[in-house]
Amino acid sequence: MTLPQAAHATANAERYALCVIDLRGVPCEDLDRTWDAEDVEVRSHVVPDIGGRVCETKELVDEARSNDVGIRNDAAPWG
Repeated sequence: MTLPQAAHATANAERYALCVIDLRGVPCEDLDRTWDAEDVEVRSHVVPDIGGRVCETKELVDEARSNDVGIRNDAAPWG
């Protein structure tokens, strides 16, 4: 999730959830194949209220960006 996505989700928390497809452990050669709904469903996770969950982290990043001490990688996706 990027900082702009987190900012938008935080500002509209009641309207957003995050859907994650966990590809850990999938062999590289399987990533380009055609997937069916069952393949995706078993790896999917929905995180409700993502805006509320990332609010504090987003605020900390915003605070760090305006601080005299620099912050690095604030544009990198959140992992």
